[in-house]
Amino acid sequence: MCVRHFCVVFLVVAPLLALVGCAPKETEANSYSSVSNAPDITPVIGALTKGTRPIGVTKVFKPQHIGRRCVIVARTPERRDPPPPPMGMVRLMGPTIIYTAEIHDVSADTLDIKADYPSSGNAKIITVPKADIQSLYLGS
Repeated sequence: MCVRHFCVVFLVVAPLLALVGCAPKETEANSYSSVSNAPDITPVIGALTKGTRPIGVTKVFKPQHIGRRCVIVARTPERRDPPPPPMGMVRLMGPTIIYTAEIHDVSADTLDIKADYPSSGNAKIITVPKADIQSLYLGS
């Protein structure tokens, strides 16, 4: 009796689950196509910038800031640099990218940031153009 009951329930529930799974879904490519579809990144920025202070983009391009921890909010770059950055260095949030690293080098129009890989002793250095930076937070 129990096996027969199980078979009947299975034959009724399986097609229902299959029909629910066949519903049309929004394509992944269009999920961040406009700013209105992008996720709200304000809470993420607030959590990442705790203990830092906002600083003007033009003020950070000085050698005295080398080695300080920073959080950079910028436009998402078109390119992808291999190898991938260490965990936590880059957060891609739709049309915005958030970098968390330390300042490695500064120049008139770019900012190089560095994050160490946890186990290899190597570091990833990313160059962020000044024109792409939307806001910047500097740690102590």
